[in-house]
Amino acid sequence: MSEAFKKAYEQKTVHRKEEVHRAVVTKDGAASSQEVDNLGENVYSKIKSSNSTNDSSYVFQPQTQIGGAYYLPITKPAEAVIEAVISSWQNLAQTDFSANKAEYVAHGVLYNNEKYMLARTKLCKLDNEDPEEKIYLEINKLEGDGFVFADSFKKSFVEPLVKGAYVEDTAEVAPLQAEEEIDGDLRFLDFSADADSAQNLMQQLLQNLKPGGGVAYDAKKIFESVSTLGHNATESKNLEYFAAFQEHIVTSVLEILRHDDLNFLPTVYFGSKLINTFLASEFDKDLVTWATFNNIVDGMKKHCISPASPTYASQQVMRSRQSYDIMMDSLNKLSKMLAGTPLEDDLKKKIMKGLDEQTAAAIEKLLH
Repeated sequence: MSEAFKKAYEQKTVHRKEEVHRAVVTKDGAASSQEVDNLGENVYSKIKSSNSTNDSSYVFQPQTQIGGAYYLPITKPAEAVIEAVISSWQNLAQTDFSANKAEYVAHGVLYNNEKYMLARTKLCKLDNEDPEEKIYLEINKLEGDGFVFADSFKKSFVEPLVKGAYVEDTAEVAPLQAEEEIDGDLRFLDFSADADSAQNLMQQLLQNLKPGGGVAYDAKKIFESVSTLGHNATESKNLEYFAAFQEHIVTSVLEILRHDDLNFLPTVYFGSKLINTFLASEFDKDLVTWATFNNIVDGMKKHCISPASPTYASQQVMRSRQSYDIMMDSLNKLSKMLAGTPLEDDLKKKIMKGLDEQTAAAIEKLLH
């Protein structure tokens, strides 16, 4: 195994030791009340709250300061600050988020290379001896990569809030550059460097995409494999290597995206990104079918389009706007490949069933 390949893979293994179940799923099994309004051209443009944020009767209960979290004093009314917090999430690239204005809290996921982090941003008071009883914006990493949280997310998220004079930032030491930022060769695994090592790793990744023991999926192993493949496929030499395994990868990932028990949004994001990367290159002709088109739509319905009411266990973030855009692009690419291929009426009805008005109109144009 080459040193670059070995170092990058070992580094990846260390990152993967973190828990990945909660990102976005909680344990109580209760249904989430957050929904996304379908307004304008962006189905994620507005966050629906159960109460008006103008309700000044809300009482912030003092809480213990959490180690590793940031606490920034707010400098404008809480109602204005939570609007600015939501706006910052909305405008931050590579993120999915949900918000509850009534509780002055927003959760979001940031995707970075093959990593992710889940953060909570909420207004609160602290149970210290603060005579002014200040209200703070808590920014707390719930899970995922700590470097992504501290180096990439925090600065980008807080910058517009400071600029708009909504919060006071705290002084901190400039973060050290990540190794992959210093040495670009570490950003990707090199599957062409060592044939035996690459083959062994690929077999491991492919095996992880299948249910263990024939029945149960391992959500953590699936995320590791899908994120590794999804990120590294964007490097041309790796994509060329992956081509020989394309049918196995694509069919497995499509099944994962549609599976009832797999709701982990980072897996959805990297999986949709992986399929889109294949579609942008030499897509396997055996996969150019309306069945593949329908499977992508099924994944979109499950993870990107809000139902009338939540359909599975409570999650901090339930819907992926990032995956929505990627899947729509994949459908556009695939529909062009399917030009002239008949679409059966029954399958068309299945594709169109359960879509919101905006998405239905967009997909209708792709069905020839």
